[in-house]
Amino acid sequence: MFMTVLFVVLGYLAGSISTAILVCRAMGLPDPRSEGSRNPGATNVLRFGGKKAAAITLAGDFIKGVLPVLLAQLAGLDEAGLALTGLAAFLGHLYPVFFAFEGGKGVATAFGVILGLSWPVALAALVTWLAIAFGLRISSLAALTAAALTPIYATLLGVPWVYGVTILVMVLLSVTNSVNMSVFERQGEFGTMQALGNRHRDIVRLIIVECTILGLVGALLGALLGMLLLAAPLYGLFVAGRARAGFSRDRRPSPR
Repeated sequence: MFMTVLFVVLGYLAGSISTAILVCRAMGLPDPRSEGSRNPGATNVLRFGGKKAAAITLAGDFIKGVLPVLLAQLAGLDEAGLALTGLAAFLGHLYPVFFAFEGGKGVATAFGVILGLSWPVALAALVTWLAIAFGLRISSLAALTAAALTPIYATLLGVPWVYGVTILVMVLLSVTNSVNMSVFERQGEFGTMQALGNRHRDIVRLIIVECTILGLVGALLGALLGMLLLAAPLYGLFVAGRARAGFSRDRRPSPR
């Protein structure tokens, strides 16, 4: 119990280290909380700081998600302890104690936590994001789709239920935080009210696409489940028939 509490606290403190703010200070860049979308994350740093600063920020946000989970594994924590450690690191990024609880969206940190908990789920989410980001060239749609499908991947891949709940909570918080912060991206150009209106239309479009994708995935899963439910009794009848036939052969009198 003590080790679990210790790693939860350490995970939160690690997550509270805002890579974007520290990188911008070290490189003489403006505070990301006052520039662009006002989000201390890699995407916003890329807008005004360049690729190098954004890459360092992305790597730092990812590491502070995966490293606490890996260290907790080395310490021998159980599944619940690992999940709580990862969730604490993620919450630390969203609400950092060192920076007045003003954090980022948590996408990179959440991906790091998921990778530490279950690399197959992280790989499936990454492939989904890459396919949509490079196929449709819509980063926000790629992120939302990967986030929406990640809990489904966790279920299909049979990860422990406590990992699944942790992943679901992180996805919901990350998506909600992303939607709230994205309102400010257009505020400087169009004004707050018009930005809200444009963002609402964008959200509606994304929700329609998301529902379509999830509907297709649900239909596919339903079809597979239906096939399994149909195949199970047929296979049972086949096995029973084979067993009955073998029993009948054993009951036949042997020729003298």
